[in-house]
Amino acid sequence: MILGVLLFLLAESIFFESWLLFGWMIIFFIGNAIYFPLVEERGLEERFGRDYRRYKEQVPGWIPRLKPWK
Repeated sequence: MILGVLLFLLAESIFFESWLLFGWMIIFFIGNAIYFPLVEERGLEERFGRDYRRYKEQVPGWIPRLKPWK
């Protein structure tokens, strides 16, 4: 979902020719790139343990995979 928001912000910044929107996209990306590993993933590891770690090894974080997860 975050990737979709980033792409939407990029499209808006191009459509409106706005460096301000592009800057907001960069700030949004950096904030999420810091928040998810430090807060969200840590909480999921504590909650689901080994199952979540296995999932995290198989599923990429930002770029969707093209092949199904085994």
